[in-house]
Amino acid sequence: NLLTIIIGNLSLLIEDKQTLTDAEFDEITTDALTAASDGAHLTRQLLLFARRQPLEPVSTNINELLYRAARLMRHTLGEQITLKITPHASSPFGLADPALLESAILNLCFNARDALLSQGLIEIVVGLDSIVSSVASVAADRSAGDYVSISVIDHGVGIPATALEHIFEPFWTTKPQGKGSGLGLSMVQGFVAQSKGFVTVSSAVGEPTIVTLNLPKCHLP
Repeated sequence: NLLTIIIGNLSLLIEDKQTLTDAEFDEITTDALTAASDGAHLTRQLLLFARRQPLEPVSTNINELLYRAARLMRHTLGEQITLKITPHASSPFGLADPALLESAILNLCFNARDALLSQGLIEIVVGLDSIVSSVASVAADRSAGDYVSISVIDHGVGIPATALEHIFEPFWTTKPQGKGSGLGLSMVQGFVAQSKGFVTVSSAVGEPTIVTLNLPKCHLP
């Protein structure tokens, strides 16, 4: 569909280039550029879901990254959303691509905002977790080791059990048509898995929704 928009608008430029006004030219080129930008964004999401997006993981101070991201997110989420950051006292470092981690957290906050109907509190809590048993890690399809956790919490409507089992499926969404691609959580899961971590979700109707990103902890010398 995006390519159809691009092809259609470029065809108009070729066919009507002698008769187009400046305003018409600007409108056609803007539509084509917007569709191309949307296509690039969709491709990045699909690559993350498929775990093929090139990453640049570095040792990242998670507390500091969240404080930086919060400045942007507070403006983006709107005045009716209160964003609360709860850092971890040890100021842990996780191994991740900082830009893509910020994008994943912002994506989760957008979902939380929608669940709150654009009004309420979103909490982001940093924690630590460990998987010490190789048996437990195999059973859960997770590697044993130490993790930094980032939990995004909202007190919205909650997710019913019938929907909870589908939330990581690509293109599956409960949002109205045109309000979401259905790739947000798939992209988040793909990014975290490619970073050697895992995602957990806890929710029920009428209960808080907690989405937790678990990233490998860096052991600094």
